[in-house]
Amino acid sequence: MEHACKLLSLSAGLIVTCMLIGFGLLAFREARQLGTEVLESLQEMTEEYGEYAWNRYEDVCVSGGEVVNVIRKYQTQVPVSVIQYGRTYTYAGGFRPNNNVPANSGYIRYGDTYRGKVIRDGKDKLSGLYFYLEPSS
Repeated sequence: MEHACKLLSLSAGLIVTCMLIGFGLLAFREARQLGTEVLESLQEMTEEYGEYAWNRYEDVCVSGGEVVNVIRKYQTQVPVSVIQYGRTYTYAGGFRPNNNVPANSGYIRYGDTYRGKVIRDGKDKLSGLYFYLEPSS
């Protein structure tokens, strides 16, 4: 009888141990799946925020000062073009705010109003930002 009790408690301990291992594996799988879903969600949010930085200029009127700030901030990432009086000035890395003086062609007056346009290629990838000078009223 004594051996039977020991055998019974040993088998009960073995069953409890197997159940704990099973629950641990189940919890691990669920946590891994949850972690994957959270990472995918964060990646989507990061992409959406990156697109917001560009899309906020789509068909929006901004001042010349804002155009200068956009050129200064994004010119190394994407070409920024300013269209005024039938001429196009494209900035892709060489623009410095101290170059924006009235004597230079393509001078951007801070008080002028520009309308933004986001240009995308065939694969819906950003290929440029355009700012059109709005006619004075």
